[in-house]
Amino acid sequence: MKKILIFVTLLLIVFGCGYHFYKKEKLKSLDLNLNSNHKFELAFNIMQKDNFQAITYNDDVFYAGFDMGRGQGIIREYDSNGNFIKETQKIGIGHSAGLAYRKSNGHIYACNGGGTNPTFIYEIDMTATTPSIVNTLNYNSLGNSALIAIDNDNDQLILHTASSDTADPTFSICKFDGTIIKQFTVHNQGVPQGLDYYQNQLYLFTNNKITVMDLNGNITKVVNVNESGESEGMTIGIKNNIPFIAVGYNTPNRVYILSRTKVSLEDFYHDSKFLVKKILQKNNKD
Repeated sequence: MKKILIFVTLLLIVFGCGYHFYKKEKLKSLDLNLNSNHKFELAFNIMQKDNFQAITYNDDVFYAGFDMGRGQGIIREYDSNGNFIKETQKIGIGHSAGLAYRKSNGHIYACNGGGTNPTFIYEIDMTATTPSIVNTLNYNSLGNSALIAIDNDNDQLILHTASSDTADPTFSICKFDGTIIKQFTVHNQGVPQGLDYYQNQLYLFTNNKITVMDLNGNITKVVNVNESGESEGMTIGIKNNIPFIAVGYNTPNRVYILSRTKVSLEDFYHDSKFLVKKILQKNNKD
C-alpha cells in the first residue's frame, strides 16, 4: 500500500510539473487541432458588403481586404468581436487577394492576386494617420495567382504563384529584398483563397479545403471546411497563448474561427518527451 501511495505521489508531482511547463511553453509544440472532429465557429459578421477577399491578424486585430474594382482595394481593421476600427482610402492593391502582417515593422503586405494578374506585393503602413502604400515589390517574374504569407520567425516572405488559378502552384520563400531562398511546386489544390505560415508549415486555403504542407512541399494533412458561400482568405493567430485558424466567407461577409480551447490528456502524453526534457533542464540548473 505504501509503495502505491509513493508511486501515485510521484505521478502527481511529475504531471503537475509537466502541466506547469506545458502552459509556460505556450503550446509551442502543438498543432492547430485540425482533425476529423474539428468545427469552425462563427466569430463575427462583417458589416460592410463590399467584395471581401482576404484577412490577416495581429494582436487582437483582424485586417480584411476588399476589391473595390478598377485596380483599387480597401483594407479595414476590426477588433476580435468584429467591431470596425478604421480603413484605408481606396488604394492600388488590385484584387486584394492576400494579406499578411509583418511583425518587424508593423506593416501589412497585400498581394493583388488573380489568375491573370502578374504578382506585385504592396507594403501598407496602417499606423499612419492616412494609411497608404509605402513600397511596392515586383515579383511578376514568378507568375500570377498570388497569395502571401510571412514567416515572422525568420522575417521572410512566402509567395504562392502560378500561371493561372488552375495550374500547379509554386511556393517561393524570399527575403524582402527580392532574393529567392527556396522554391517548390505542388499539385493544384483548387482555386487559391488564402495562405499562412505556422511552426514550419504552410496552410493553403483553396475553395473549402485547407492543405497543410511542410517547407519542402510534402502535404501532411488535408481538412475540409464546410461553410456556405465562397471562401475568402485565411489567417493564423494566437490569443491568450492559444493558436487559432480564421477563415473568411462571403454572402454574407463573415469570419469563422477554429481554436484549441483546452489542453487534453492526449496532448499532454503527446508532448511527454518535450516536458521531461524541460523538467530535467530546470533540475540541472537548480
